[in-house]
Amino acid sequence: MILSLPFAILEWKPLGIKELILVLLMSILTQIAQVSMTKAYQLEALAGISILNYLGILYAIILGFVFYNEKLSGMQLLGIACILIGVISNVFIKK
Repeated sequence: MILSLPFAILEWKPLGIKELILVLLMSILTQIAQVSMTKAYQLEALAGISILNYLGILYAIILGFVFYNEKLSGMQLLGIACILIGVISNVFIKK
């Protein structure tokens, strides 16, 4: 952050009303997500909930593919498979 400060000062542009509304909305949604995740950790076993956090990586990759036409590499597909195998095995092995 310190290294980027001179560039930020030189290129700083104030946010418009649209950007401010988007930042506010993003902040509210982030807070709701954090409270929900904390509540989930309180109600369920830690191992059962924490593994689901890895699904966020999958969502990001899939959304990038759908909305931005990002191409999936072989390593990404292998990573997706590993995450899914881990999540699915965690759910079924525990029961």
